[in-house]
Amino acid sequence: MKSWMHSVVALSAAMTLTLPALGDPAGSGARMAQASKGAPSGALQVSVWYSMAPAEASVFQRLLNEYDQKNPYIEIEGKNFPSSGTLYRELTSGTVHPTMALMETSWLPAVQARGQLMPLEQWMPKEQFLFNWSVKGNNYIPLWNAVQVGGVQMAMPFCYTTRALIYNPDVLQTAGVKFAPATWEQVAQAAQKISQSGAGVGFTLAANASPEHLCRNLQVLCWQSGGDLATSHGVSPSLDGANKALAYLHDLTVAKKAAMADPTAPDAVGMMIGTVEDYLALRGRGVNVRTAAIPGIDKSKRTTEAQVWALGMFAIDPAQLYKVRDVAFYILDFQQQLKWAEETPYLAAHVKVFDNPFYRQARLADHNNLRVFVNVLGSARMVDTSGNARPTLERLGKLLPSVIKGEKTAQEVLK
Repeated sequence: MKSWMHSVVALSAAMTLTLPALGDPAGSGARMAQASKGAPSGALQVSVWYSMAPAEASVFQRLLNEYDQKNPYIEIEGKNFPSSGTLYRELTSGTVHPTMALMETSWLPAVQARGQLMPLEQWMPKEQFLFNWSVKGNNYIPLWNAVQVGGVQMAMPFCYTTRALIYNPDVLQTAGVKFAPATWEQVAQAAQKISQSGAGVGFTLAANASPEHLCRNLQVLCWQSGGDLATSHGVSPSLDGANKALAYLHDLTVAKKAAMADPTAPDAVGMMIGTVEDYLALRGRGVNVRTAAIPGIDKSKRTTEAQVWALGMFAIDPAQLYKVRDVAFYILDFQQQLKWAEETPYLAAHVKVFDNPFYRQARLADHNNLRVFVNVLGSARMVDTSGNARPTLERLGKLLPSVIKGEKTAQEVLK
């Protein structure tokens, strides 16, 4: 995050929940965990893998350390991988596995195929922990569904982020635009008014300079058009949606001169697509922005994207399961998710965190706008960052501005 979410967490001995971000491998910050207490001889070693930006990693590691210091029979070693791609490769092709890991949910089929990831009910049996399995009482239903592989729950959601339309009401109102657009045609009309009035730039596709996020925003338009862009195998073989989306953006940028092709977000941009982190970063810079559901081809097709991190547990000695399970329950506990949501730009998977009075107070100025990111979950499609999907997103994201500007054809780039 300053490439907003790079990757997230792998927790050994508990469930998986991850956030994309940057870390430092083996030197200055690679293994962010090393418990600070001196564990007694014979203490159970629990490894937790994840991949996060330094700021988020420090929050997560502090949560691990707090448990570690209070429980001398456990020694937790947290390992922050330098990128989510590195963590994914280690979980799907490495020779060792952690106790637990915070993983993106799209990774679960590939991780599960190796045979070491334990189904959720093996370490959280329904007959013992039925309350934890209560979807309405514990997790948002779309997040719960996202951790299934072949109908089997393979992890427990920890946090997530979604994408919405971020807009500057001052810029829109100066141009005579009274409401946030609900369709892409309305976006084009509003962007033209903003450009013609001199109030600023009408629209930019991304709120930050990450090529991956630029491409993921474009992919949302592809989904709405009935196509795809990047899959675990690479570029989607069905590119009708991508061609339609690129043609729309080219028209908006070149013909109407009402948008920016480059993924930059100056303060005078009227509208852009962004994540929770993008919104909070703009607010932190003092930019007056608000949020609305992402526009659609029509008002009924306002599909957006969600990215979910979950905690998964790997095969362990059955005699030690109760100890490791206790670590996982601690990580997934309401209080830990509350702290995480208060101190990071991610939303907690626990349904009761968002409207908790302490969280409301911590995010008081932003709570109503953050609610949009929660409300759009029902129309969200889970992003795939497994296999070659993320490298494809990054590669295409570097090339797409040239297509939108008309410098290259879609056929040259989408191959």
